[in-house]
Amino acid sequence: MTMQRTGAAAGMPPMVDCAEAERRLQGFVDRELTPVEVAEVQMHLDSCANCRGRFRFEEHFRRIVRRRDETETAPAGLRERIRRLLGY
Repeated sequence: MTMQRTGAAAGMPPMVDCAEAERRLQGFVDRELTPVEVAEVQMHLDSCANCRGRFRFEEHFRRIVRRRDETETAPAGLRERIRRLLGY
C-alpha cells in the first residue's frame, strides 16, 4: 500500500508515502531525523503495516548486532599487541 503525501491538517505533519518512509528508515532507527521528520515517519508507520514491519525488523536486527558486539571480544594476543602499539 502506497500512501501519498497530503497537506498538513490542523497542525499535523504531512503524511509521507512508503517510498519516502523507506528513504528515512535508517535515520529514524538511528534517531538522526528532525522532530518534524520523526513525526512524519511515525504517522506513516502508525498507518502502514508493511512499513511498520520493516521498521520492527530493522530495530530487531540492530538489537541483535549490538548484543553480539557486546559479547564478542578480541583474542588476548590481539588485544596485547594493540596495547603495545598504543603504548599502554
